[in-house]
Amino acid sequence: AQVYPGVSFTRYAILGDDIVIGDERVAEHYCELISPLNVPFSLEKLLVSSVGALEFAKRFFIRGVTKDFFPVSCHMLRSLVSSISLVPIMRAIISKDLPLSYRLWEAGYRVYTRRTAPPRRHWNRHFLIFHSPN
Repeated sequence: AQVYPGVSFTRYAILGDDIVIGDERVAEHYCELISPLNVPFSLEKLLVSSVGALEFAKRFFIRGVTKDFFPVSCHMLRSLVSSISLVPIMRAIISKDLPLSYRLWEAGYRVYTRRTAPPRRHWNRHFLIFHSPN
């Protein structure tokens, strides 16, 4: 049985024995289907993104947007979170989507939903550099 009858489901990725499913209902249905087949799978490896973003096989999935930036990894991006050098990389990755860049920097909803520069110095600097000419 299908979760969404008549609709082609494309929000998944498979690499070797790893699978990523971009819909909670489909993932639950997948677990129900795979259990009776006695195919081992690990619930410990089950990840749920609270921000709608993930990295899988060097591809970034961010709320319906998929970008392939091999060899850029989330680990590399996370190591730059406290550095202003992240801005040029983020420009290339998300094509000047300021709210998404705030989200990747783990800003709260009050920061990335504002239409103007946020009041705190850190976010103000990010906003100014993000919009500065090359």
